[in-house]
Amino acid sequence: YSLYAARILFVPFQFKPLLRFMRAERPRLLIADEVGVGKTIEAGLILRELQARQRLGNVLIVCPKALTGKWQQEMRRFDESFIRLTSSSLRYCLNETELDGVWPSQYSRAICHLELLRVSNYLNGTEPGRRGRARRPGLLTLSPPPRFDLVIIDEAHHLRNPGTSSHEVGRFLCDVSEAVLFLSATPIHLGSRNLYSLLSLLRPDSFPVEDVFDEMIQPNAALTRAMRHLRTRSPQETWTQEVCDALDEAAETSWGQRVLRLDSRFKRWSAALKEGTELDDNGRIEALRDLEECHSLSHYVNRTRRRDVGKFTIREPRTVTVPFTPPQQEFYQALVSFRRDVLL
Repeated sequence: YSLYAARILFVPFQFKPLLRFMRAERPRLLIADEVGVGKTIEAGLILRELQARQRLGNVLIVCPKALTGKWQQEMRRFDESFIRLTSSSLRYCLNETELDGVWPSQYSRAICHLELLRVSNYLNGTEPGRRGRARRPGLLTLSPPPRFDLVIIDEAHHLRNPGTSSHEVGRFLCDVSEAVLFLSATPIHLGSRNLYSLLSLLRPDSFPVEDVFDEMIQPNAALTRAMRHLRTRSPQETWTQEVCDALDEAAETSWGQRVLRLDSRFKRWSAALKEGTELDDNGRIEALRDLEECHSLSHYVNRTRRRDVGKFTIREPRTVTVPFTPPQQEFYQALVSFRRDVLL
């Protein structure tokens, strides 16, 4: 439904997170694409798809303060009008939710920066003052809490440290939201512990303890290597053997022995490649799709790298010559003459 629902160019790989999101057991996804791939567009496509399929009431976008204007502008490309929350409008939303039990409808499409949400006055509220000042509710003290149909959190790696206010904001919003999108270009580079912290916020039911997570990700490096050889067909003479070796390595891990070896897709392609089956382009695409589904985080994380999408992310600067108007030319000459007189 979202294919023609925005003023954007059709770029096939930007629909990959949408497909993964719609097929997920729960509508929650970490989009960990590299910078420049188009995470904002991918989030907008998911928003439009959800809106076409169901009633989408309250939608909240959380991002660093410097990005609020960008998000407001980008959402206009999807014909979505979002309001940026200030300290006063956020206080109004909290007070109204405390009184009515629902998030105010005029702010059903809102953007709020994380730096504001994690301030104690808005997160935890305030107690009654000595001079009769009324108690002010905070996000964590609202009863009942507001409900959001979709929450999008950009630069989600800021939530990764347990015990911080940012982490508490993330946990609260995940608890009160039906669908959640985390966007971050850096979680893969921050280490497995930080990645686990984000995924445990997003899907606590699937990642209850870190030990299980560590076991789950053991075969992923080998699977990724196998898919890279399969995608590029390199080294040219030995890529088939490289794929087989990588799949064997993945199968030897504890997760591989308990899960991968029982997966029909993994068994099918591992056997086919060992038997020397020739794969045309369609066969390789099918194998890549199946092996990607065997990746233990495939249902929770979408990762697109710049090198995988070719020239799309390469910036091609062009010089545009614009002649001066007569007053501009006169000012320019005067400025050059002044600098020449002073410096020489």
